[in-house]
Amino acid sequence: AGLTKWSNYDGEFVISTTPEGYNLGRKYQFRALSGEDMQGWIDGVRAVVEEAKMIHKLEDKTSAWQKIKQATRRMVTSPMFENVSVAMILLSTTCSIMSLEAHFPRDTPAGQAFMVIEDVFTIIFTIEICMELIA
Repeated sequence: AGLTKWSNYDGEFVISTTPEGYNLGRKYQFRALSGEDMQGWIDGVRAVVEEAKMIHKLEDKTSAWQKIKQATRRMVTSPMFENVSVAMILLSTTCSIMSLEAHFPRDTPAGQAFMVIEDVFTIIFTIEICMELIA
């Protein structure tokens, strides 16, 4: 939680929670009677947040499986992962088209190379699907 914006009105302020936290990014609006009162609210909220952080660290209830899911979710939803996935699909499609158009017999080195490439893409796509299922 943190002080995120001052309002145009005297004594009004907004406290926002983190999007990944318990309150999912909710915003709370407060109005104080004076500057000292506002500072008291801010100091009080900060103290409670710091105490909650300490308690949460001591009572880390997150299991290893939940940590893996959270890390996988962050990875799968990242723009880089999505871009790499699209690139792999395009490369796989290009290789399949080249293999079909060239008509390489499977017993030739080129035919065997395309078989290996197909197997590699199958493994990559299987890993991608597993990661998305975990997330």
